[in-house]
Amino acid sequence: MNSYADKTVVERIGGVSLSEQPTLIETIMAGLPYRALLELQAIFQIPNSEIGKALLITPSTMSRRKARGYLRPDESDRVIRLARVLDLAISMMNGNEQSAVMWMLAPREIFNGESPLMRSGTEIGTRDVEDLIGRIRNGVFS
Repeated sequence: MNSYADKTVVERIGGVSLSEQPTLIETIMAGLPYRALLELQAIFQIPNSEIGKALLITPSTMSRRKARGYLRPDESDRVIRLARVLDLAISMMNGNEQSAVMWMLAPREIFNGESPLMRSGTEIGTRDVEDLIGRIRNGVFS
């Protein structure tokens, strides 16, 4: 088995590889453990309030999920979606997670001053970030 550092963010957060889609979907539908959100927060090194904002989860809802120990399927889906985008950014940065995190946190003019992290709160915003990563990787300047 790969070491923790060799795993993708999706694998670390969800416990399943993105390539194992049926199992990953089952995991999302069952609800990720609350610690998955905390793991994502730790990777980004941002406060609870910021990861909640990025995931569209209010502070009161975060408190309820913490007490319950699990996220709902829609919240789990957003956590995995953000982890997947971060994996794309890490790949864009040639495997440098710290550089990818810094890139995700920095406001981008193309997103009207919003960071890729915050832009990824919705499916359409996530597509914007994925498109930008693709253009950067392919040398198409925006």
